[in-house]
Amino acid sequence: MKKSEIIAYLNGIFAEKQARASAKAETNIQKLQKDKNFVKTDRNIRILTADIGKKKAFNEDKKTIQNLSKVLDNYKQEHANILKKYGMTEKDITPQYECKKCSDTGRVHGKPCDCYKKEYYKLLLINSNISTTLASFDLFDEKLLTNQNQKETLIKCKNFLNSYVSKYPNIDKHTIMLSGKTGVGKTFLAQCTANEFIKKGILTLFISAFNMNNNFLKYHTTFTEDKQSYYEMVYEPDVLIIDDLGTEPLLKNVTTNYLCSLLNDRYDAKKITIITTNFGPSEISAKYGERIFSRLFNKADSLLIKIDGDDLRIKQKK
Repeated sequence: MKKSEIIAYLNGIFAEKQARASAKAETNIQKLQKDKNFVKTDRNIRILTADIGKKKAFNEDKKTIQNLSKVLDNYKQEHANILKKYGMTEKDITPQYECKKCSDTGRVHGKPCDCYKKEYYKLLLINSNISTTLASFDLFDEKLLTNQNQKETLIKCKNFLNSYVSKYPNIDKHTIMLSGKTGVGKTFLAQCTANEFIKKGILTLFISAFNMNNNFLKYHTTFTEDKQSYYEMVYEPDVLIIDDLGTEPLLKNVTTNYLCSLLNDRYDAKKITIITTNFGPSEISAKYGERIFSRLFNKADSLLIKIDGDDLRIKQKK
């Protein structure tokens, strides 16, 4: 789902919430409109409330305002009695919005309300394919690291990636390679980084190289109007994280061709691509060829982070 589609979908949800709350109150008001005493009392309350407000604004005689306020209180009591006769209270004729801060508009003084941000984050997380239980730097446990070199490397990686996210979009490296053998923490660091980007409201997709390859195959073999959506899925996100590059099969006229196109298109658009892999530079070159190698290891825009050490997943199982 594109960022614009997520926002449109979310705006629709908030519009429905607001309409639902207003409709319930309006239905009750329409019932009460048949009661002449309610209509008269309701009109008097509105007129008197506005009159008192004007007099306060112009600092008119306080005693006059006090007398009018007493009359207003009487009208309000009469109003409450009429509502009680119909088994209602003031709440039943006032829209009961879920968020009192923004009245379910999703906006406060033109800016996204906290409730809107929360729902937006949820949608981004769903769209990202990330497991919410794994994608957090809070789960980073230094006690699992007995190898001092690995410990120092992972801590540096964690600090760098946190800083990298905080600086976005003012960054000079748009392609990051996390390289190392199985279980050293590459995927975990990538998931944590994805989660931090999502918290900032940045459209992020976490996808395995195998699933991305399947997506390329669908794009290659589809000739309907859905065709472009398969490519846009991996091109559109501001941040794309490809996990375990090198484990996917090489499909003729598919894998290297579309991977190269994707990397080039994202490079031109200055979008972030983070890749985890068990391969080193020479293995990448051997499997994917010079064009992909040069794009992934372009020193001007790319960064290679090597992570060495023990298998953390084996330690967690003990």
